[in-house]
Amino acid sequence: HLADHDVLAGQADRRPDPIFLFALKVS
Repeated sequence: HLADHDVLAGQADRRPDPIFLFALKVS
């Protein structure tokens, strides 16, 4: 799921989001 992580990381870089952090823990 590296590709998904890169997409999420790109979004988090602009706007940190609790959902992003949750996704990291789940994955």
